[in-house]
Amino acid sequence: MINVIASIQIIEGKLSKFIEIFKSNVPKVIEEKGCIEYVPTVDVPTGLPPQELMFQYTKRNTKTYTSRNIRTV
Repeated sequence: MINVIASIQIIEGKLSKFIEIFKSNVPKVIEEKGCIEYVPTVDVPTGLPPQELMFQYTKRNTKTYTSRNIRTV
């Protein structure tokens, strides 16, 4: 399984237009072979610092990830 997380910034005042476009694209994406889910999420201000992916384990080996040095598995 491959999970893709895309981070984008929406121009201020354009969120509702983006959501409209996103929703219209969902049926096309869901029809793609192997697609299980296609869901947007929105960051909510919490006052906490943002999370960073520090490391990830794989079955083959261990690769280290940081926000400044991303390497593919």
